[in-house]
Amino acid sequence: MIIAVQDKPVSGEQSDTQPHLQKRIFSNSHHLPKREIIKKPDDFRMIIQTGQKWTGRCVMVFYLPSTERRIGFAVSKKLGNAVFRNKIKRWMREAYRVRKHEIGSLQMILMAKNRAVENGLADIENDMEIFIRDAGGTCPC
Repeated sequence: MIIAVQDKPVSGEQSDTQPHLQKRIFSNSHHLPKREIIKKPDDFRMIIQTGQKWTGRCVMVFYLPSTERRIGFAVSKKLGNAVFRNKIKRWMREAYRVRKHEIGSLQMILMAKNRAVENGLADIENDMEIFIRDAGGTCPC
């Protein structure tokens, strides 16, 4: 991905001239592509009913070994209004995105618990680390 960034004019240039544009290249190695996100209710139901369950302090993880890595995020309406639920989903997405290369090929659902509201991103990231060590590391993926 190439992003153009506007820099300050070089000394000696007038401020009304075309500003200098510098190209910066950012790595896409940790982005979360849309093809990895599970959206269909039938897929959620299948993973929750037939997969294994791991429970942490802030999240429950339902997972199945698979040939591809996919993830879904779920937050109950009991945890708050839509704005707050979306905030929790962003926290879970970020915790997954940073560590997804350590997980392997799993289809998984991250489901927020009540403690996710109280504890925030740091504890969700801690749960992901423990999940990878407990379940993800032993997965034959």
